[in-house]
Amino acid sequence: MKTNKLFIGIDVAFAKNKKLPICVARKKGEQLLPVLLEGTGLPPTPRGSGNVASLQPGTVSKFARDVAAYLGAVETTLEAKIEVIAIDAPADYSLDGRRKGERDLNANGISCFATPTTTRFKEIKKKVRSHLREGGAENRLPHANQLWMLVGFALFRELEQRYRCLEVFPQAIVHRLGASAVHKFQKKGFEMQLEAVARASGWTPVALADKLQKCVSGAGHDKLDAYMCAWVASLYPDLDVYGEAPDDAIWVPKVN
Repeated sequence: MKTNKLFIGIDVAFAKNKKLPICVARKKGEQLLPVLLEGTGLPPTPRGSGNVASLQPGTVSKFARDVAAYLGAVETTLEAKIEVIAIDAPADYSLDGRRKGERDLNANGISCFATPTTTRFKEIKKKVRSHLREGGAENRLPHANQLWMLVGFALFRELEQRYRCLEVFPQAIVHRLGASAVHKFQKKGFEMQLEAVARASGWTPVALADKLQKCVSGAGHDKLDAYMCAWVASLYPDLDVYGEAPDDAIWVPKVN
């Protein structure tokens, strides 16, 4: 029987040929330890197919199934059980134009892109296809900052069949930790976030950065986002939410 517990963080990304940033972690006391998976014989990390492909339900569904299969292989290889998965993406379409979790974020000074309704997403898809028919460039797609949400929806649908999945938002996490004043794409902002997350999860910033470099795919901010997702997963159920659990909840750590 599997008693070794794993906590998973996924920073949803679907850029063409980009490895999905996934952090697989274990708890050791108060410290969260990312697991080094290289050399364990796992199948390749699933890769994205690009924003245009996000309009193809079959492609997106296959990607979600590939992620589920990959995580199943992680459990088998590590002889462990995944307890909770935290995913940096909306869990589902908005029902009425703006979800309560997103409204609560905004009310607390945390900005985020609105999750469209199914009707609005049909309009977005139509606009994107029109852009492509007219010769528009793929790197200038309208609503590119929302198309990736379709991948998030598919991941939740697939993974929730087997695992407990939480919706998280890294910007809300670092806001809780008092490290959101400078954007993570700026060197100072990234360093502030790394320091805060490292301190909260039992590391020094240097040691955590070194560990993530070896254990998680993606750029530095992708690695950190995936890790902080896994960290929140490891704290469940002792968490706070923006919105209303269980169906419209964005989970964040409690702070003293």
